[in-house]
Amino acid sequence: DARRYYQVHQRRCGVRISHIHASAAGKLKPDDVLLSIDGQTVGHDGKVPMDTCHTRVSLWVLFAEKLTKESCTIRILRKNKEQDLTVRLKPYRPIIPEDPYCPGTQDYFIVAGLVFQPVS
Repeated sequence: DARRYYQVHQRRCGVRISHIHASAAGKLKPDDVLLSIDGQTVGHDGKVPMDTCHTRVSLWVLFAEKLTKESCTIRILRKNKEQDLTVRLKPYRPIIPEDPYCPGTQDYFIVAGLVFQPVS
């Protein structure tokens, strides 16, 4: 199973990193396992606890709440060794605007002034 392959033992939680954003280029590698962000443990479902409302939200919320050029500390698992890395955040401009609090809610996207949406 994937937990054994990536050496994520029974008491650890985390998500596999498959794509690297420019903010973390040179620090993260594909197949690293993200264990925590600024001390917030990342669950197997990619969610973190939100202190203010006692619920779990997407890990992207932690990045969305920070400003460009702020730093965050992430803990990863690479080749069965935990490492703490400091990453300075850069702007993220997706082609399709996203709401980090409600991922997957967009039923349209805009490219070069054209609006694309599903036809029913």
